[in-house]
Amino acid sequence: ALQLYTTAAENNDVQSQYWLGKFYNRGMLAKKDGIKAISWYTKAAEKGYLDAQNELGIIYYDDKNYAEAEKWFQKAADNGNAFASYNLALIYYHGYGRPKDASIAYNWFQISAEKGYAAGQYMTGKILEFGEAGEKNLNKAIELYELSAAQKYDRAEYVLGALYYEGKGKPQDYNKAKTYFLRAANQNNRTAKYMLGLMAEKGYAGSINYVDAEKWYLASAQQGYMNAQKALANLYYSGKLGSTNKIKARQWYLKAAEQGDVHSQYRAGLMYYDGKYYYAARKWFEKAGDQNHAESLNYLGVIYELGHLGTVNKTKAYDYYLKSSKNGSANATYNLGLCYYYGRGVQANSAISKTWFDKSCNMGYAKACDFARKNF
Repeated sequence: ALQLYTTAAENNDVQSQYWLGKFYNRGMLAKKDGIKAISWYTKAAEKGYLDAQNELGIIYYDDKNYAEAEKWFQKAADNGNAFASYNLALIYYHGYGRPKDASIAYNWFQISAEKGYAAGQYMTGKILEFGEAGEKNLNKAIELYELSAAQKYDRAEYVLGALYYEGKGKPQDYNKAKTYFLRAANQNNRTAKYMLGLMAEKGYAGSINYVDAEKWYLASAQQGYMNAQKALANLYYSGKLGSTNKIKARQWYLKAAEQGDVHSQYRAGLMYYDGKYYYAARKWFEKAGDQNHAESLNYLGVIYELGHLGTVNKTKAYDYYLKSSKNGSANATYNLGLCYYYGRGVQANSAISKTWFDKSCNMGYAKACDFARKNF
């Protein structure tokens, strides 16, 4: 079959040239070969074969050669290819190789949508929902989402579920939300899986079911969705599944922490701290502290005040307590009172210490209230 296609292609049969490009691009009938794929696609594309132009554009797009990708998408889109219209819109929408332009993107997405392309219908709806190109029209957006979802496009199914979940543009209806989330999840949409986990944990559209919550969170977390990783870790940490599982909790907190989630960075630091792995604890507290997480900054102060890294540094501890207090930690505010009361990292000053204890007490920290009552 490959030989027959090759013979026909060499005799300028445009369709055979396109198929040879596809075979070499995807490793069908022939060993995958990017150079040969481009060569045959180009021959067909230069003869005006629209699908070849689009496929050639995709290759350049994936290689981040956006100027060349745009050239081929434009050729195919100008001649009515729905897929190329959509792909050209993506270049304008994301600003790949050119300034972002939501209005031009919208026009090309709309052309794709009018030709019945589900992804184009979804993106046209998205731009309308949020008014990214100027016009904001939720009702029209929903119509487009529904057209897309009718073609089983998972992102549209998820969005419709979210609209029913939130009661946005639709009456709030957890059962309908769950139906759409299930449809999207069955097509491997990780965000829909997360939402099914959340609904199971909260008891929306049914009774609370932590086992189901774990199942859906895990499915989403394994696809790398940070919110699901954090939610799964919280579930293991909370003991809702019968007992606290700190090993599994730490595993998933770390995955979410590595993606920059501040809560998970703090939890990972706390679990390492409790296990007396102070260097690992410092690493994650610092990452969360860089995002101004108050309790992480407080723990950094504790680590340096108590010398958990080998040497005591009370000045550094004081600096961390001060930063933590400014970010709202009552515990750190109490620790600042102790610093001034005992002269730790700062000159002792009873009057100043009392202002910190009073502030911490007013923030609801009982230890500060007790200390102030007994010592002033």
